[in-house]
Amino acid sequence: MFKDFLKQLDSSLIEVKEESEWSSNILADGEKAFVYYYHTDSSAKAIILDATNSLYDWVYPQLPEDLSFFKNGKEWLATNSHEQECYILTEDKNEIDEVMNIKGIKASLEE
Repeated sequence: MFKDFLKQLDSSLIEVKEESEWSSNILADGEKAFVYYYHTDSSAKAIILDATNSLYDWVYPQLPEDLSFFKNGKEWLATNSHEQECYILTEDKNEIDEVMNIKGIKASLEE
C-alpha cells in the first residue's frame, strides 16, 4: 500500500531527501530515513484526504510516517504519528482560536 500511495502523489512530488531529522522526529545513532516533500496542490489534497481520517494513521508500512505541513516556508503542522502527538506552530490568534474550539479535540497551549 505504501508504494501505491506514493505513486498516486507523483505529480506533486518536489524531492526526496535522506535525513536523520524532520519536523517531529530525530533519529538516533546516525540512522536515516527518506523524507518526501510535496506541493500541497489540489491533487495532493484529495489523495491525502482520501487516505485516512486521522493524523495518527500516518504510520509505515501503510502510509508515510509523520505527516507535516509548511506555511510560508515554515513548519505549520507537525505530527509524530506513533506517539499520537500533533503540533500546530502558529502565532496567528485566529488559527489558535479555531483549533482550540474544535469539538472533541484535546489541545493545550504552550508558550
